[in-house]
Amino acid sequence: MDEAAWRMRAARGDRDDAGSYVAIEQTTGRWVGMMSCQLGDEYGREPILTGVYVSAEFRGRDLGVADRLLDHVETYASAFAPRLRLFVYEGSTPALRFYSRRGFTVTGRTAAEAMVADGLLVEMSRSLR
Repeated sequence: MDEAAWRMRAARGDRDDAGSYVAIEQTTGRWVGMMSCQLGDEYGREPILTGVYVSAEFRGRDLGVADRLLDHVETYASAFAPRLRLFVYEGSTPALRFYSRRGFTVTGRTAAEAMVADGLLVEMSRSLR
């Protein structure tokens, strides 16, 4: 991603129509996960899932942290558009499995990712209605 794309992404996160959600471990108050949703990118105005992170020890279906965060993002995004999009690293099998399980499908659009040595991102989307 070039400098202009990073600046656009940062500016989107500061708008009133961006939503961010965090998961906090109850006993320690530690942040253990987050997801953000921003409206629009260089490919259109549809909501796009960004800023996804869940601490390693809180990953997996048993704890459901990623599922609960995505539930909130999907509810938020559905107020703005009928679809939610995301880009995921093509080599991230666990992430691809998670998003597929949640109803996302590969759209065919790809983007190069400079932060990953052989980084190719694949776009996925799902209907919110």
